Amino acid sequence: MEALAEPRWPPGLAMMKSTHSPFLLMGKGFHDELMKSAIVGWDANGPVTPSTSTMKLDSKVSCPVCGVNIPENHINKHLDSCLSREEKKESLRSSAHKRKPLPKTVYNLLSDRDLKKKMKQHGLSTHGNKQQLIKRHQEFVHMYNAQCDALHPKSAAEIVQEIENMEKTRMRLEASKLNENVMVFTKDQTEKEIDEIHSKYRKKHQNEFQLLVDQAKKGYKKTGIMSKAIVIGKDGPVEKLSSAITELVEQT
Repeated sequence: MEALAEPRWPPGLAMMKSTHSPFLLMGKGFHDELMKSAIVGWDANGPVTPSTSTMKLDSKVSCPVCGVNIPENHINKHLDSCLSREEKKESLRSSAHKRKPLPKTVYNLLSDRDLKKKMKQHGLSTHGNKQQLIKRHQEFVHMYNAQCDALHPKSAAEIVQEIENMEKTRMRLEASKLNENVMVFTKDQTEKEIDEIHSKYRKKHQNEFQLLVDQAKKGYKKTGIMSKAIVIGKDGPVEKLSSAITELVEQT
């Protein structure tokens, strides 16, 4: 008769392996029932059968952030922690690449040579007097520091180019404004064209001329004395009224 294979003993029931155990003496049927009860469990109503939900293996899903397979019932908690870690990494990454702002410069303590040296370090033009250099450097520092917090800050070379374009535009505007207040003639212009320029200029600055006339009248009434000019003639020095004041008064 073949020997029966020794059954696998559940934890906690190893004592039943003893040949002198009273459980073995009670027969094989009782032994089998006891083994089932040890595996399944008992409660007040009898043996407990494990539910299919506890026996079913948990399905896993891939984390969209890190790609790791996570049990489906834990994926939400994992996503929260995973996203938090990614945000910290991004913050550290951005702070590591953040551009440092330029320090303030005390221009009164800088010599012309040191100022030009500082300008060359950033690629700025060194043409102009000291006040122009200071203004140019101040604009550069202001624009450079304003870009430090930007996601993609402009390079120093781009800022220098912007400053040069701004200066050129400013010079054109100043030249245009100067031409408006000055009568410009060329040798090829006719007498009629010159008269038209004079006429337009007088109309454009009519208010300014009137202001000068009013000021001259007020000054004359207060002092009662008109400007005089000494003219050297054939008969000797002669005092005459200033022609400028005379013309202004006569026009009124």
